[in-house]
Amino acid sequence: MGLFRSTTSTLSTYSKFSSIPKLPFSDIQSFPETLLKSPPRSLADLQYIYTHSHPLYSAFLLVVWNSAWTWLASEITGNLSQVDRVWTFLPVMYTIHFTFQPLIAHYLSLASDNRPPITLKNYEEIVSYILAHTDHRQLLMLATQLFWSARLSFNAYRRGFFHPNSEDYRWEVLRDKVPKFLLKIFNILFIAIAQNVLLLGIALPSYYLLVQSNPTLYSSALSKKDAQALKTNSGPTRADWVLAGACVACVIGEYLSDGIQQAYQSWKHTPDEKRAKTKTWTVLPFGLGPKSLSITWGETDLRRGFVSEGLWSYSRHPAFALEQSFWLLQGLFPLVHLSSSVPSGFRQLRNQIASSDRPGWELIAGSATSVPWWPFAGALGLMSLFIASTLFTEYITSPKYPAYKRAYQRRVGMFWPLDTYLKRIWLSCTDGNFARRKLETELGWSKTKRD
Repeated sequence: MGLFRSTTSTLSTYSKFSSIPKLPFSDIQSFPETLLKSPPRSLADLQYIYTHSHPLYSAFLLVVWNSAWTWLASEITGNLSQVDRVWTFLPVMYTIHFTFQPLIAHYLSLASDNRPPITLKNYEEIVSYILAHTDHRQLLMLATQLFWSARLSFNAYRRGFFHPNSEDYRWEVLRDKVPKFLLKIFNILFIAIAQNVLLLGIALPSYYLLVQSNPTLYSSALSKKDAQALKTNSGPTRADWVLAGACVACVIGEYLSDGIQQAYQSWKHTPDEKRAKTKTWTVLPFGLGPKSLSITWGETDLRRGFVSEGLWSYSRHPAFALEQSFWLLQGLFPLVHLSSSVPSGFRQLRNQIASSDRPGWELIAGSATSVPWWPFAGALGLMSLFIASTLFTEYITSPKYPAYKRAYQRRVGMFWPLDTYLKRIWLSCTDGNFARRKLETELGWSKTKRD
């Protein structure tokens, strides 16, 4: 195809399960232009691109493909939830791509008669080869994301989101509020393209780990300072395991939040006679977990119409808060790999402040710009999306529940417990403690027993 330099010479000395050849790295900014001049016309062309290009190139092609088919499907069916249905899988798909692309590219680059068989008989050799030629920190990050995907997929399944005819109710509201031509523009630019780019963005921390574990292969993606600070690939550190544990805790918290919300909604929409007979509703499905994980609701909870206690007394949307926390924690994995340079960096910064005539804040700000913040780009984009979508959701639903706007939004933050604490202080200072406690009573926080 002429898209990239040939790597035939690096593959000619192949022996069974040999080391990965170095993939050529060319200017990523010229990739779209080059691709348009010589587009792939067959499966062999796509395989050539995948095996001879930088991982970001093939990830870019995946984004283009996912944007195209989700947009086309939404136009044909009139259903705008096409991206929603694959949201639980795409970030993991991109992380799998960044984790295993060098291995897959090497395997596909081989002539068919030279490819080692992938069978159960030699699985031990295959596993050993994979572990020897993949970054173990990427594998740890992938494991946490698979756990995340399992939780979100299960929640989507039990709520019927995977059904071809299911659609987020907010899209129907949006149809009624915007002109048809604007909705079509919004569909292609935001729903199809922007959301798919975002799903690649939240997988970028895994790409950065790939760069860190192969500094000679992808050195142009790292600054010289960062490349010099890289440690040897000795496996996950204690900090990596702490981050992984925090990610798992976030997913478990989301799972509990899903269970409570699902149980409450099921209880609320149960016929009155059955609801009166059922005193306790189990939070976890299929009897998972201890029997103590069950909740009893009363008439006050029914009249209020929404959950306001437990996790919901700290955050109006605890699952969304934990979701954002999960992806922010994912962005920390690459920074841990550069941690060896942090102490010396702080000492150097302190000496610069002491010896320089420039204000300290200027030196600190300049130092902050050298930190590789872009692994957080996807998480920050996700936070922006959650803020916008949650504002729209509350705009739709809050009129149904008078106490939501009158008391709940005034007392509890949208996502973060710190916001809730600041609201408590603000209400105490402006309206007084008596008025604040009155709001809390309306939310059911002061009840000593259930009615």
